[in-house]
Amino acid sequence: MLKTSLRIIFVFAFLTILVGCAAREGVVQVDSKAYFWFTGNTMGAVARLNDLAPITLGRASGAKDWTTTPKTKDTVYEVAPGRYTVIVERDGAVVVNRTVLVGSGMTKEITVP
Repeated sequence: MLKTSLRIIFVFAFLTILVGCAAREGVVQVDSKAYFWFTGNTMGAVARLNDLAPITLGRASGAKDWTTTPKTKDTVYEVAPGRYTVIVERDGAVVVNRTVLVGSGMTKEITVP
C-alpha cells in the first residue's frame, strides 16, 4: 500500500513537472501603425498632419448626423507612430490646431467643431 501511494505521488509529481516544462513563452509584437479618427463636423474640412499630404474630410461616412461618426476607411487614417501637429481647416479658417502624440496601435480621436 505504501509503495502504491509513493508511486502515485511520484507519477503525479513527474507529470506536473512535465506539463510545467511544456509552457510556451513568446513576444507580443504591437502593431507598428497608429491611427487618427476624425469626428464631429468634418464636412468641407481639410486636415494636415505635419508634412503629409492633406486629407479631405467629410466624405460619406454613413453617419446619420455629424455627432455620430463611425470608424470607417473614410474617417480613420493610418499614420506612423509619433508626434503630429494636426491642423484642420474649413473655408480657409483653422478650426483645430493641436500637437498630439500617438503610439503604436493607438487611435487618436480628433473632434472637429
